Amino acid sequence: MRMMDMIYWNPKKEKGMTRFHGDTESVVGEKLSSSPEKRVTTSESTKVAAPQVKIGADGRLVIDEESLVVEETATNESVWETVEEDRMLRKVTSLSFRNRMWRKGTAWTEKETELF
Repeated sequence: MRMMDMIYWNPKKEKGMTRFHGDTESVVGEKLSSSPEKRVTTSESTKVAAPQVKIGADGRLVIDEESLVVEETATNESVWETVEEDRMLRKVTSLSFRNRMWRKGTAWTEKETELF
C-alpha cells in the first residue's frame, strides 16, 4: 500500500473521528472542574504581545494602556550571540585555510636570467 492509497482508505470496522470528539470534551471538562486554580494561573501566565481591548462602562471599546507596553523579563540567557571582531579576523579569507602548493623561490641572478 502506498501513501497515496492511504488517503482514500477507509476501513469498514473503524467508526471514524466522531468518537474522539465526545471523549475529549468530557476529559477536558473533568480536568477543568477538578483543578480550577491551575486554569487561572495558566491564563495569567500567557501574555500576548498585542494591544488588548476592553469594553468600557458605556459599551465602547477602549484600548488597554498597559497592553501597549511590553515588559521584558530579566534573563541572563540571550538568544543572540555577541560577536566581537578583531583586525586580525578581518584578514582571514577562504585562501587562509588552503595549503600552498608552491614555494616561494629565490631571485635569479643575472647569469641565470641570460641563460634562460
